[in-house]
Amino acid sequence: MSQHVFEAADGQIVLAGYDRMCGEYFYSVFANSDAEAPSAESRTAPKTIDELRTNVDALVGGVPAPMFASIREDAINNMGNRVVKWAADGSIISDSAACGRKVA
Repeated sequence: MSQHVFEAADGQIVLAGYDRMCGEYFYSVFANSDAEAPSAESRTAPKTIDELRTNVDALVGGVPAPMFASIREDAINNMGNRVVKWAADGSIISDSAACGRKVA
């Protein structure tokens, strides 16, 4: 499973990625204790990266586009055991990809 984490300016936290065992995209949004927006998660797996992005963008603004591109690459490469933390400008704060490996 790849996990990509982004903290929005309002404190909401997005966790999204690709589950290689299930072959599915997923997301969860965790509300800041001060935020009025409730937490949310995918009840059915988004079928495409575009659907994932549409769902997440409807809940949280400012999620960087490179995060979604990276999740798509994880799906294409069947990447697992990866955790990436993203900055608002689309740069990577941390990436545990050294632990990930492609699975045939």
